[in-house]
Amino acid sequence: MDAFDNDVDDERFREHSLLNLVPRDTLERQKRSIVQDVLDCISGRFDDIYKDPVFVSCHVFDHKNWPDSNDAEGLNINMDFDNGEHDNGAISFIS
Repeated sequence: MDAFDNDVDDERFREHSLLNLVPRDTLERQKRSIVQDVLDCISGRFDDIYKDPVFVSCHVFDHKNWPDSNDAEGLNINMDFDNGEHDNGAISFIS
């Protein structure tokens, strides 16, 4: 904003005429209000994002949250090969 302000001279910005030029002090007051309104809007929209079902469900795609490939319990895999439920002791997923 300061760079723009430095390039304004006699109601002209470079080769362009500026109409309805707002005084600097008014602009400062409006700028604070606009920034605060944007912050309030962002806060209102994203304040509870960690509870949003879509955001929470995307958590499954973060590989850091995946169980270790050697963790049968974390993967919900039955590693009991001799449990009598399968003919050849196949690995099955626990439901």
